[in-house]
Amino acid sequence: MFLSECYLQKVNQFDALEAIGEDKEVLSLGKELVLEINKDNEGKDSVFAKLGESKIGVLSEEDSKIIRKFLKAGWKDVLFESRISKYDEKADENKRYSIAIRIKKAPENKETSSSGVAKTEKKDG
Repeated sequence: MFLSECYLQKVNQFDALEAIGEDKEVLSLGKELVLEINKDNEGKDSVFAKLGESKIGVLSEEDSKIIRKFLKAGWKDVLFESRISKYDEKADENKRYSIAIRIKKAPENKETSSSGVAKTEKKDG
């Protein structure tokens, strides 16, 4: 399920150029990035997008508000999937890359319905 599309900011100030190196396909459309919280230069908890160990960019404070709460609660690998959705090499560094953030679909099993909502059993008694 689609949640949001956000710009990656400060890509020149982080590792995006090093990650790309000679291969521009490294950060191509559809490439999955990992979101995580780290302290920024001002000591605030910011949401960064990473490829492997490389920080590619940071989400704006406004875009980070909702996602930060879930990441702090430990839902990093469980809840979100983020992929590069737009790239404009001529744009300002704060608008060069956009990422689409999606909420992962819950795996179906005995305990969840097809909508991903936990089933409850009716007990007599």
